[in-house]
Amino acid sequence: MSNLANKGEIFYLCLEPVREGHASYTHVIEIIQALEKLGWKLKLFNPVYHDRKLPSLYERILRMLKTQLQLIQVNTHPDLIYIRCHPFSFITALWAKWKGLKVFQEVNGPYEDLFIAWPWAKYFRSFFQMLYRKQFEWADHIIVVTAGLKEFIKKEAKHERITVISNGVNTTLFNRDAKTNCILPDQFVIFFGTFSRWHGISLLLNAIDDPAWPERVKLVFIGDGVERLSIENKTKSSDRLIYLGRKPYKEVGGIVAKAIAGLVPIQNVEGRALTGLAPLKLFETIACSVPVIVSDLPEQANFVKENKCGWVVKEQTSEAWAKAVREATNNTFRSLKISKDLIESISWSKKAEILDKIIEKNVS
Repeated sequence: MSNLANKGEIFYLCLEPVREGHASYTHVIEIIQALEKLGWKLKLFNPVYHDRKLPSLYERILRMLKTQLQLIQVNTHPDLIYIRCHPFSFITALWAKWKGLKVFQEVNGPYEDLFIAWPWAKYFRSFFQMLYRKQFEWADHIIVVTAGLKEFIKKEAKHERITVISNGVNTTLFNRDAKTNCILPDQFVIFFGTFSRWHGISLLLNAIDDPAWPERVKLVFIGDGVERLSIENKTKSSDRLIYLGRKPYKEVGGIVAKAIAGLVPIQNVEGRALTGLAPLKLFETIACSVPVIVSDLPEQANFVKENKCGWVVKEQTSEAWAKAVREATNNTFRSLKISKDLIESISWSKKAEILDKIIEKNVS
């Protein structure tokens, strides 16, 4: 916490798991720390899960409700309630509207994210969309991570109090000089983060068997998720694959900095990518001065082309990804220079400065 005068108090509500290895952890913690440095007092409200494996859906819903009850029962009211939007955060949004409190909603994806993660929720699609839509309508301001998402939310919210603030990166942890004690192969490309259905894991697992894959280049995975078993099984049959398991957030940058390239093979599962993508791993890789190889999807592909910081794979086949990795090993690709100005522009501190100005404008 800095010695700046206290600008006010913010209650930050996140009903997703705030656990290392999850994107929500990085985004929530980095924004909180950056806003605190700018003079805000923040209190995080989130369900706590001590076990590595998440509990049942019933137990998670109970903890979400308990978390919101804790927020509502605080004796003093904050200057702002900042909500990482979730269908069940409707309860807090409704209470804040009743109390006349300022609310910001942070939206990181379209409705499809919920239905992909929880297929049973599709049977109640109209109900869950209503819970989201009302929160959008009531919000004093909405923060979104892509321009495409802004256009989508604008139609749903029926107002234009929306600002695009893309994901960022902690440049203290992710930089070209980051160190690691991890034993790594001489040449490797890397995928790190959550092993979700839409992250194209199967493409990469098949790509290492393709004749186009460069012989001496290994594929390193860091993270966890639903595709973990597929990765573990593949390590038994291929010496081109190395799975390092989950790593503490502060240790990942040192590993990424040693890679030839970072892989971002996100797929457009059920249309979730149509509103654009700004994945954390994209910016964290670039901050290490390591080029990225990305799938040809809105905004992430444009970002890579405009900033000349990597390679875009148009065809989503294992052969195309193998060829892209082979291209990453040649001198032309490896000589790509990622500018300091670009890295500075994507830092969390820069993102927080933008958010800080919007908050001050709304709570003053």
